[in-house]
Amino acid sequence: MPDNQDACPSTPGPANSSGCPQTNPDNDGDGIPNSSDSCPNQSGPASNNGCPVTDPDSDGDGITDSNDACPGEFGIPLLNGCPEVGDNDGDGVPNDIDECPQSAGPASNDGCPVIEAPGSTDAGGPVDIASGPVQAPQVVSMVGLLPRLHNRT
Repeated sequence: MPDNQDACPSTPGPANSSGCPQTNPDNDGDGIPNSSDSCPNQSGPASNNGCPVTDPDSDGDGITDSNDACPGEFGIPLLNGCPEVGDNDGDGVPNDIDECPQSAGPASNDGCPVIEAPGSTDAGGPVDIASGPVQAPQVVSMVGLLPRLHNRT
């Protein structure tokens, strides 16, 4: 830079600072001044304090790949970086839509096992199938039924 354009002609400095020395240089060129850069001679992102990323987080879930059980899928720390939705019973129906996540069953039955109803006979007749979670039998109250029957006369 010619001295007539140099703001600091007696001190060497780059043209981008008008020929004056930089007061806060950036040795590695990563855009983070040396005074704020934890690794001033190695380029790295501000998110890593100016140091190179040696253990990336490929899926962006905040868990580095070396500690992430599912590095290609966004996950949660509680599940070591794996997604929250699973398939506990291994039936191919994800837990979030599986009506019976602890008992395997087909997707056509909402993930619940197909259970034949008691007393069902499949020999040539219609198929009796109970679907969904097995329910306890309902108890019907007889209270009030006898007086109504008695008053019918």
